[in-house]
Amino acid sequence: MKKILSVSVGSSQRDHTTHHTFLGQECEISRQGTDGDFEKAIQDPGNPARMAPAYDSGDKLHPGDAGYKRMAESIDLTLFE
Repeated sequence: MKKILSVSVGSSQRDHTTHHTFLGQECEISRQGTDGDFEKAIQDPGNPARMAPAYDSGDKLHPGDAGYKRMAESIDLTLFE
């Protein structure tokens, strides 16, 4: 059985697992709410309500390459086992 991980970066905090048939194969789909995890990964330690300047794309709203890299590094890879 294939395993698919769906990560939410929004308002959902509900984690759940379901089974579907996708392209003729049964898949286990695990949905993980990660709202706080991504926010914490790139926040400014001196001002947690803001993104750390090192992770900002320059518009003070969207992460830049370093921010997306840090967000990716914050994902628990054991979810894929």
